[in-house]
Amino acid sequence: MKRYAYSLLELIFIIVIIGILTGIAFYGFRPDYLRNDVAKVVMELENTRYQGVGYDKTGLSTGGSIGCIDLNDLDKNTTGLGGTKDYKFHSKVEVEVPSSLEVACFDTFGRVFDGKKDNNLTDLTGNGYLKVDVKISLQYGGKTRYIIIDHLSGFIRVKR
Repeated sequence: MKRYAYSLLELIFIIVIIGILTGIAFYGFRPDYLRNDVAKVVMELENTRYQGVGYDKTGLSTGGSIGCIDLNDLDKNTTGLGGTKDYKFHSKVEVEVPSSLEVACFDTFGRVFDGKKDNNLTDLTGNGYLKVDVKISLQYGGKTRYIIIDHLSGFIRVKR
């Protein structure tokens, strides 16, 4: 006797197996929100640092906003081109810096200062430059990553 079709029971087993495999694959391919948030913060810091390095502060003052970033609003910096929201943070962001530091600015050498210094930066005696590293921690799902800005060079690195 020849069989020309599958039985209903065989089709149900195949559907159940496909459902289980889909569930496993879906769990395995979920986004890594912590890594994405760290990449976003590092990108914002690097962009600000490169603006500070490339900006000639010996000329006219523009109010000091070029090459500066508000450290308390790192996780709120979600506005993209045209005022549209381009990113939503999932991690909890904490910044460990000296209490007087709210805005970090980068000079033409990439060094970090407190944002209160004169924008012309003609006084290179070290007044206003940070004496300790800036440590930014991001937490999500029981994991923590640290972004550290070196106070001497302004180099930005990520640690686990």
